[in-house]
Amino acid sequence: GAVLAACSQSKIPVYEHTPRRVKQALTGNGGAQKDQVAKMVKQILKLDEQPQEDAADALAVAICHTNTQRSLIGLAGAKSFSRKRLR
Repeated sequence: GAVLAACSQSKIPVYEHTPRRVKQALTGNGGAQKDQVAKMVKQILKLDEQPQEDAADALAVAICHTNTQRSLIGLAGAKSFSRKRLR
């Protein structure tokens, strides 16, 4: 809660993605097992080894968020997004 409050006070945007949404975005299955998600992270990022569980989770959320933002930018008809402005 303290981190969210600090972000709010500093006007830093906070995004939330449910585990089901992250799993769906990476594997196509919202009920995927952690190992399946980790394998997809390895494949998407072209890593030599499968990341440790916590690292795989964090990377999966980052991939989901990046892809979500790209999709929203595309839906808005913009070519890029910078400092909260569509271009």
